[in-house]
Amino acid sequence: MRVILEAQHAVGHPQPRGVGHYAIQIIQTLLSRRTFDYGLAYFDCNGEAGNRKRAEKYFGSFHVPFYECNELDYRVASRDDARYGIKTYNEWTGSEGEIYHFMSPVCVPVNLDGKMIVTIHDLSWCSNPGVLSEHETDLFKTGRRRIEQVRPVIITDSDSSRNEILKYMDKIRPEQVKKVYLSYDEKNMFPEKNAGPFNEESRYL
Repeated sequence: MRVILEAQHAVGHPQPRGVGHYAIQIIQTLLSRRTFDYGLAYFDCNGEAGNRKRAEKYFGSFHVPFYECNELDYRVASRDDARYGIKTYNEWTGSEGEIYHFMSPVCVPVNLDGKMIVTIHDLSWCSNPGVLSEHETDLFKTGRRRIEQVRPVIITDSDSSRNEILKYMDKIRPEQVKKVYLSYDEKNMFPEKNAGPFNEESRYL
């Protein structure tokens, strides 16, 4: 089975943050398991952002195909339904998969040949209006509308986030939302600092 992993958030920024770290870690873990036939897809209009270089850095050792869209800017695809919908996501990226896993609700396509999985970490912009900028909120609103249209399987991090999704996405059914807890990066954990019984002094180490 060919599974296409959307790597935009992993490779699209020189200094990955929350969702970027999630994307890097989950993609590397899935590729290392080799359970399926994987490929990675992302946008880099005219190759100007250097996303392939970061893709090689994070995932080159796994020797999987990269499907890079050089015709369309990711920012345009995130906002412009008409332009994004001219072709399928498969055609934009040149990828052919049976399952596509998108790491964020931003830029989810409504025109896709294949089954879709989307990770949604939270809907804090719904439960706490104003927490994001107007620009960011508009992007997530577009993503929510597209998700409600295509109704994919949704992965989320907790019961709280699952409840938010079912509350603010009334077209999504409970059986579509799967809770998958986050893990931790062993390279950034230091268990030796936490060894031994807890005491007041140890909390400051």
